[in-house]
Amino acid sequence: MLLAVSVSMLAGCGCSRRVSDAAGGASSAGLPEPQPTPVAMPVKGGVRPAKMVAKVHIYKTNGDYDNNVPVTLDASRTGVVAFPAPSDLSAASTPVKLADGYLLDRRGVGANTAFTRYTYPEYEAMAQPPTTDELLRAVIPDARVTEVVEMPFSVGTGDEVNKCNELISAGLPGCKRIYP
Repeated sequence: MLLAVSVSMLAGCGCSRRVSDAAGGASSAGLPEPQPTPVAMPVKGGVRPAKMVAKVHIYKTNGDYDNNVPVTLDASRTGVVAFPAPSDLSAASTPVKLADGYLLDRRGVGANTAFTRYTYPEYEAMAQPPTTDELLRAVIPDARVTEVVEMPFSVGTGDEVNKCNELISAGLPGCKRIYP
């Protein structure tokens, strides 16, 4: 059963394209992607070994870019490291506006995130993703993530929006600033 759940979870996940660096490996310049947190799973007769669950992240930007498709650039911000396929995007992948200008991260933004001129609906309608050169030309100059905060609860725990807004209103107690 666990295998079936794992397979269905993987099947439901989009497959963003990661561009290889000059050494042939996938680049992970800047912030690491959200790291899963071990969670013990109770089962009949004991506890199943821990599985990994990602923490919820919220972020701010230096402008109104919540409808612009993000891509990940290298540390010099001159090359694309990762970008979504059009089929990866849906209403479930767009950020959610939260209190105090924060957005609920549903794409994995970080220090090297850039925002493109492509809106989510425009990008989703594409038959194939733009080339990395097209993506670089579509990057909005100086559009940046200015802050990323890890929340003290995991993705999929339910009611993330209300939990985030409560913690934002309270001054983010128990939260971890991961950028800057």
